[in-house]
Amino acid sequence: MKILISIANLKLGGAQIVALRLAKALEDEGHVVHVYDHFPDVRVSGMVDEHYPCIKLYSITENEMLRWFIWKINVFCIYLRFDFFRWMNMVVFMFRANMGYEVIHSHMFDSDEILSRCKFWRVSPKLVVTMHGCYEERFAISQLDYRRGFLKKAKRIISKVDSVFFLTKKNIAFINEINLKKLPRLIKTYNGIDLVGYSNVARDFDIENKPNVILGMTGRGVKDKGWELAINVVIKANVQTNRCVELFIISDGDYISYLEQKYLQFDYIKFLGFQANVIPYLKEIDVGLLPSRTKSESLPTSIIEFMALGIPIIASDVGEIKNMIYTGVNSDYAGIVISEHDKMESEIVRELVALIGSSSYYKTLSDNCKLAVKKFDIKKVLNGHLAIYTEEH
Repeated sequence: MKILISIANLKLGGAQIVALRLAKALEDEGHVVHVYDHFPDVRVSGMVDEHYPCIKLYSITENEMLRWFIWKINVFCIYLRFDFFRWMNMVVFMFRANMGYEVIHSHMFDSDEILSRCKFWRVSPKLVVTMHGCYEERFAISQLDYRRGFLKKAKRIISKVDSVFFLTKKNIAFINEINLKKLPRLIKTYNGIDLVGYSNVARDFDIENKPNVILGMTGRGVKDKGWELAINVVIKANVQTNRCVELFIISDGDYISYLEQKYLQFDYIKFLGFQANVIPYLKEIDVGLLPSRTKSESLPTSIIEFMALGIPIIASDVGEIKNMIYTGVNSDYAGIVISEHDKMESEIVRELVALIGSSSYYKTLSDNCKLAVKKFDIKKVLNGHLAIYTEEH
């Protein structure tokens, strides 16, 4: 099959990594795969090279000088209330979309919205979107004009496409308000990961006797991810356990830089910056943290990576996290989920102290990781996608 993966941008983020992994897996299966990046100026090349080094990448133009010239024109056009860059990108994408693709699979709202405006000159390809957290993030904004604008665009997207993959039910909560008589096929899916690359990692289960315990957190450097809460948890854990409890923060951005300066005196808080390949750092981690309060949290990539490496998790009960870490057997989980409330920080500290104080408890959760992560096997996810791609439309 000839497939075009369309993505709003290739900044560091879970949706972007998911799209790249899917594209690479499709190519590995023998399909012709191209990726269209709608906003190349914010691209993190290190992330792209790590997840899909042989990528066939397109955009408004890959020539930086030409993009600079387009932006200069756009500055002038904005005074005329005309977004020249957006129009030009739409034209280029439409030409690309009409180049004989059998499937166009879009990721993230801005990309989906551009796809919904596409005109096809011959046979229309199968149009598929995956709804990431950006949908509920926009739907949660209470400002009336913005909400109406979002629903109008979302209705056009839903009415245009043939199939919609969603990660959690809150992704599609807005559908009840768009009043469409006929909906496309809605399919719940999980993000895939190549588990082979995470196998054969030796883990020290005797955590109660380790002099140093390392916690880790990775993801976008935004406040609501819970970075400062994680830092405060580690500070309190050092006091309560009389052990060296370290925290690896694998992220970057203005907010992370602010935290690095604020907590400079705590040498056990390690700010490692952006890492294109996080696996060597994750292998050093004993416990994964994600105390997120982000409204757009759906299926965090870091949770999948922690489980693939057998790292027990302590996370907030947001998005699909509780189902992600469920093994499917009895009431067994690959970690601990904390409901969001005012005393969440204290509860995480209590659960952390109990976890690192019991080697048998730690081993049980680590073993559960290997069971829970099976549902994210890229081969299983890929088969589900291909079944939808090949359906009649």
